Amino acid sequence: MAEKLIRVFEDAVTAGHCKECRAALEFYPTLNGHVMPMNAGSVPRKSIRDEASGRVIVFMSSDESHFATCPQAEAFRRRR
Repeated sequence: MAEKLIRVFEDAVTAGHCKECRAALEFYPTLNGHVMPMNAGSVPRKSIRDEASGRVIVFMSSDESHFATCPQAEAFRRRR
């Protein structure tokens, strides 16, 4: 099965930590204006330059999203 990739902007990455498990994180801005917490040290799979904005878009593995790896992830899930 193909690896699922998340598209985020390379610029404006901020460092932080998880409020629940205290893991080191890097927060990447997404293309739709949200912020994606990635495990610190995550390596982009590829990158492209967005011709319209000039910003670099990187493709990160969804397996390295902190939503996928946090032992306390259930605390952040929205109830429907």
